[in-house]
Amino acid sequence: MDASEFRVGDRENEQAWKDLFDDLKARGVKAIGLWVSDGNKAMLGAITAKFGTAPRQRCVVHKMNNVREPHPNQTARTDQTGVASFILPEGSTSR
Repeated sequence: MDASEFRVGDRENEQAWKDLFDDLKARGVKAIGLWVSDGNKAMLGAITAKFGTAPRQRCVVHKMNNVREPHPNQTARTDQTGVASFILPEGSTSR
């Protein structure tokens, strides 16, 4: 079954996510084959509460954006393959 849901809400609110997932269940969704999401803690909590057995994968775009987000004391650059690399000044530590 294909089902989709759209609503405007507070994305950092776990109850809002639970309500959305309850609506999906009420329309016949029994299980999710794979969740692809960012690291939003509210969403992850609701997924665990409402579809606890469903596998989850971190969105590759979100993950790479996080990896490329420079540390305050580093310079980020991308090589020819598109992989981000980071150079920390001597004496700096990563967070």
